[in-house]
Parts: sequence; structure tokens; C-alpha cells
Amino acid sequence: MLIFILKNARIPPVLICHCKAVTERQIRGLVRSGAWTRSEVARACRASTACGGCSHAIERIIRDEQRRAETPRAGVSIAAAAR
Repeated sequence: MLIFILKNARIPPVLICHCKAVTERQIRGLVRSGAWTRSEVARACRASTACGGCSHAIERIIRDEQRRAETPRAGVSIAAAAR
């Protein structure tokens, strides 16, 4: 029962850029949509364009998403993952 509750619990958004109120979820979505650099993310949502304190966190998220994109998922052939 506890596992079901935890699996279905809504996780509150994590603010990455406090100046522009941009969440981690928004940044990950932009990266998955093709914003592969910090400047592309900044152009899309204005994150890191004020104080710049979130720049390292944004770059970490971009690297994490790039690694995920390169790693084939279980049960998916490499050829299918490349399509």
C-alpha cells in the first residue's frame, strides 16, 4: 500500500532558476525537445539570464538528459533506440 501511495504521489516542482521561476521539469522538457546548450535553454525560458546562479544546475541537467538519450532503454534494441 505504501509503495502505491509513494508511486502516485505528486512531487512538487523543483525551482532551478529562482529569478525567472523556471523548474527542473521545464528545463528537462526543453532539453528533450532539442535545447542542448545552456544558451538554448536560456533563449527558450529565460533561465540563467538574470543572476546566473543556476547556470551550473542547468548544465548538470543538460548533461544528465544527454546521457539518458544515449543510453538504450531495457527491452529496446540499439537499432530501435537510434530511430
